[in-house]
Amino acid sequence: MAPGWGAAGATFGTVASVTVALLFMMYLYSRFYRRFRHAVRKDHTGRRESSRHIYRLLILTILPIILSTLIYNISNVLDQGIFNAVLKTQNYTEKQYATIWGIYSGRFRVLMNVPLSLASSLGPAVVPSLTAAVAARDKDAAVWTVKSATRYTMMITIPCAFGMAALGRPITQMLFHPENGMDLTAGIMQAGAAVIILYALSTLTTAILQGLGKLRDPLIHCSIALVIHVIALFVMLRYLNLNIYSVLYSNILFALIVCILNALSIRRYIYYQQEFKKTFIIPLIASIIMAFGSYAIWYVLHFLFGNSISTVLAIVAGMIIYIISLVAFRGLTKDELLRLPKGGWFVRIFTKMGLLH
Repeated sequence: MAPGWGAAGATFGTVASVTVALLFMMYLYSRFYRRFRHAVRKDHTGRRESSRHIYRLLILTILPIILSTLIYNISNVLDQGIFNAVLKTQNYTEKQYATIWGIYSGRFRVLMNVPLSLASSLGPAVVPSLTAAVAARDKDAAVWTVKSATRYTMMITIPCAFGMAALGRPITQMLFHPENGMDLTAGIMQAGAAVIILYALSTLTTAILQGLGKLRDPLIHCSIALVIHVIALFVMLRYLNLNIYSVLYSNILFALIVCILNALSIRRYIYYQQEFKKTFIIPLIASIIMAFGSYAIWYVLHFLFGNSISTVLAIVAGMIIYIISLVAFRGLTKDELLRLPKGGWFVRIFTKMGLLH
């Protein structure tokens, strides 16, 4: 009975959030309706576009975006279907492969979506400013938007991936209290760290291309990646016997192909090259230091406080270690810190520590 209520609660949460968003949009529309009507009356454009033409433009704009999102979501459905079908031929029982998939989807993917939701929020935020820069033919603004969005996405997702790899076992124990499958969960967390980074980057680059007005490119790239992904998944499951790790590695391949193809298209359209050191190298080094530090803190504290408290303290300590390492290696400048909320406070602290001058 409890699992049923849990599933119902999760579904109701989605319905409630969408309903609140709809009501808020209706409120905004009614609030600004008179202003819209006033703007329409002041518009003296001689040419009036037909409703048919407007709907056609909307459909041509929305359809590639919907299909690109569909490919991202349908890949997980295909993964489960292929995984179940192949393992059934390898003499696994339905309970066995359902349990393995449940660990992957119910633990790893749930935790993976937390950093992805943070990073993916940058995508919709980038599109309006990028579209405005393209419409104004302001290449410098477009390049700056792409560079900064990519950099901040990596600064968020790289430490999240390494943190999950380092603390995957205690986090799983704290959140799910599993009776079995802990070793498999920890292995999936460690092997799937790259999925978080590449999925965040592929989602962002897809949004960037959409902001540049190149709506069909991400759809083509995702389609190519999906075909290769399915073939690779089948080969790794059927002939390499990698089990659930086949799903992880094929998803890494899918996201990597999308990232590469999207990056080539972006570079072709706005002729820019991503800065490498501050975007990838410094966050990577800081994340490695954070991963070892947070795991060491958890290892010491869990003897004294148990798993849950030590895990929370290790996560908080890991965040502090990461920020300090990022500043120490010049991954964040003084001007960039000042743009953050409470940035002046951070600058004063790091200046006293001798990390800023």
